[in-house]
Amino acid sequence: MSGKYSTAICDELSTKVVDFDILYQTLFIETSSYLVTEKTVYENSTFISPRTFTNSITLNTDFFDKISNRLRVNNDAYFCKMVREQKTFKNILLYPKIYKYTYTEDKTEQIYPTTGNPAVSSTCFFNISSFDVVPIECGKPILTYSSDNEQFNLAVLVKDLNKGPALINYLFEYTDEVKFLDSTAFVSNNSRFTHDFISDGSIDLDSLRFTLSSTVPTLCAESTPISAASLIL
Repeated sequence: MSGKYSTAICDELSTKVVDFDILYQTLFIETSSYLVTEKTVYENSTFISPRTFTNSITLNTDFFDKISNRLRVNNDAYFCKMVREQKTFKNILLYPKIYKYTYTEDKTEQIYPTTGNPAVSSTCFFNISSFDVVPIECGKPILTYSSDNEQFNLAVLVKDLNKGPALINYLFEYTDEVKFLDSTAFVSNNSRFTHDFISDGSIDLDSLRFTLSSTVPTLCAESTPISAASLIL
């Protein structure tokens, strides 16, 4: 492997593999920091390491840089990873960077966004400031495909500072280029104020109490107002 990969990738392929897929004769190996695409050769009941070009993509560089599952559609495999662009505190874009692997050409290419089809052209689908959440992390994206209408669906779970979740779905199709059709957000409840002691839009500390114990300190809320004597720093 040392002749084909960097030292960092070799180390992760040896010790930090978290998931892999075999689609046709191609290995998709996901490690802690990389997704490596490797076409295999199998002759006379033996795997042969081909001296062919391999592709690697860097992952997990931040709390949003998560890779999706690999999805086979006809002779291609599709996958994506999430990108967050924060313009201001509440002006946040969250969109996928989409890749396609072509078996016949043994080639991985980024099909979205591109120079001719940038993310800024579809900001109406990616601006998540329309619902009351400021996400700080996301989970693993899940990519699916419907052969009935030839459309892709991408689902990703995001969380705010208080771990309040919201599920975001992106619907898109791909022929010559990726075209987004819709995006929908599903929040966990009617209020985005999750364990932040906010009531009716204003901060209310009357019900805040610090529990003192020999274990890890926790916060809880009660109806009894807080007193100065109950706070021991």
